[in-house]
Amino acid sequence: MGSVLGVSVGAGAIRMARPMVDTSGRFPVESFELQSVDTAFQKIEELAAESIGVMMDSGPPIEATAITYRTDRDAEELRLAMARQQLTNYEMVPEITATVEFLQAGGEVNGLSVVAVYDLGSSGLTVSIVDIPTRTVRYAERTEEVSGDLFDALIRDHQISTGRIAAPTSPEGYVALDARCRQGKEQLSVNPAAALPADTGLVLLSREVFDRMIAPSEEASARMMVV
Repeated sequence: MGSVLGVSVGAGAIRMARPMVDTSGRFPVESFELQSVDTAFQKIEELAAESIGVMMDSGPPIEATAITYRTDRDAEELRLAMARQQLTNYEMVPEITATVEFLQAGGEVNGLSVVAVYDLGSSGLTVSIVDIPTRTVRYAERTEEVSGDLFDALIRDHQISTGRIAAPTSPEGYVALDARCRQGKEQLSVNPAAALPADTGLVLLSREVFDRMIAPSEEASARMMVV
């Protein structure tokens, strides 16, 4: 029995989702196998193609792959990288289209003709006003003053200033610490607190403290929604 693969290519990570398939074919899919690959300093499109190739060589056969992209340039670079990996069975899907499809599948935009998409990624924030029936973007604005990377830096600086973590002594040390802070931030989406060991101490953060740290950025970004 074949499977499908969904791929989201972001500035900070590549995320892949594949339904957990019952090989007997008797039961409906109830969960997904999720994979996340940190892009670090690698070329995003090359890492995405390599990761997709690995997924295709493991587990049940993949009959269809959908890769989301933000800009036409991103799509072209991904196509070239996929060609270098000799991968052909895939479809490129605009990120906005995939987002609206997801919202419609969950019934969250039933009866609406327009939706505002607040897309906060590692490198910046994009706010888009989208016509649901046509998937047309009526308005879009992007800023790099609010980003996941900024939130990671706020956590890092907070950890250092409170003495929980010693300041790294090399650029590589800062990269490693930022990665730990990002993991802690992501844990807060499902847990009230996060505790992660780092090379120079313990990253310890509560959701309450994190919310206070990012409140000014959240308030500034909310003003982008008023168009």
